Amino acid sequence: MIEQIRNESDKPVLLLDAGGLLFERPMIPEPLLEARKMQAAGIIEAMGVMQYAAVGIAAQDLAVGLNFLARRNGTPALPWVSANLESETVPKGTIQPFILTRVAEISIAVIGLTDDQINTVPLSGPKDFRILPWPDVLADTLKKVRGKADMIILLSSYPEEANRRIAEEFEEINLIVQSGTSTAAKPPRLFGNALITQVSSRGQYLGRMDINWQPSSLQWGQAALRRHKEAKDRLDRISWRLGRMEKRLEQRERMENPDYLQLLADKERTAEEISRLEGQARPEQDQSSSYTGNFIALKVSLPEDPGVGKIVLQTRDAVNSTHRKILEEAKRTGNVPASGPESAMAGWQACRSCHPEQTLFWQQTKHAGAWHTLEKARQQFNQDCLVCHVTLPTYDLETVVRDNLLAGLPPELRGVGCEACHGPGKRHAEKPEEFKPRRPDASTCLQCHTPEHDPNFVHEEKVGIIRCPAAGH
Repeated sequence: MIEQIRNESDKPVLLLDAGGLLFERPMIPEPLLEARKMQAAGIIEAMGVMQYAAVGIAAQDLAVGLNFLARRNGTPALPWVSANLESETVPKGTIQPFILTRVAEISIAVIGLTDDQINTVPLSGPKDFRILPWPDVLADTLKKVRGKADMIILLSSYPEEANRRIAEEFEEINLIVQSGTSTAAKPPRLFGNALITQVSSRGQYLGRMDINWQPSSLQWGQAALRRHKEAKDRLDRISWRLGRMEKRLEQRERMENPDYLQLLADKERTAEEISRLEGQARPEQDQSSSYTGNFIALKVSLPEDPGVGKIVLQTRDAVNSTHRKILEEAKRTGNVPASGPESAMAGWQACRSCHPEQTLFWQQTKHAGAWHTLEKARQQFNQDCLVCHVTLPTYDLETVVRDNLLAGLPPELRGVGCEACHGPGKRHAEKPEEFKPRRPDASTCLQCHTPEHDPNFVHEEKVGIIRCPAAGH
């Protein structure tokens, strides 16, 4: 989750991330571990170049241990924040509970919270940390920033249910940026006195907020309007109850009735609250803070920062080279199962003799050139990408990596061929009447066209583009 708070000159002045960018999950398959660490290191370097003000830590960021995030070359890799992470081995100062910064004339505190679901999940690296429950640390952390900040922002990887509880319990928190655990971006919504927002997971979107903050108000205009309306509704209910009692009770009886006296006191306090909120609930007086928010899809067509682009290319080349060595070593040592993909697969050439029309159609689709697109991008050995650009009996990455299916892949299975949709075809090629091919459906496509890799994929629209002509026509 990335948030930018901008000033009147429209220059970005505060760049934040709530975490969850480094690793997809806490447990990484051993053959992919080194390459995934390279990717994470590249992300950290790129984020450093972009000068983040603060970065939260989500549970999956700890997949290879907290020391991975520690200081490098004597300086912190990133301004990590987490108030509930503890460690006896990580260098002091690597992780801060909060940071204090200024935007123009506004002082801002940014606090981090790491969700504790990882406490029951196995990791790929050492567990050199402890995650404390947020109720044990948040109140004390807020005491340390109270009076030092005009605005308090929380970067949280807890689920929204927990963040709502935090917003309701701690009214001094003004904005909660939660790390995306779903593919959907969530626009800012008010809970208590805090806005809660997130972008989709894995950094697919940039979230921008333009904020006009009024330190004298310490709350959003929407909150003031809502509280003003709630107070007026409460006053109406109190007045109605008082009216009912006044019809039943004489003057002397009212003054001796504790319920009536309590209602009178409530009425007076509520009237004072309405008076106090009156100015804040009038946006034209500009006494309350306001915001606008929007999401920007991070498409490849967007212009690239040269410094970040260089880091990305270097990281991708290093990952591709690492995977190449892994696959070559598996092939050299014979660590390729006898029942590799070629044992059940026939290859698209075997389909051509009986299905020439369908094969010719397929050759004109992007599926046929899927492997070559990786070759052009110098990612033809990166197993994270390669798994969906070739023809395999399964597209479950962990199974593919565990069984070294890509190490023994013959050239005829490069590209997304007939058997990627219709299943292994060697037995069908040998006995076509006895062994029928699989009929693909949406689940077949969604093995690779996942929301993460193809967020705009709509099966009903795309299937018409790649569906082969019917046999016999």
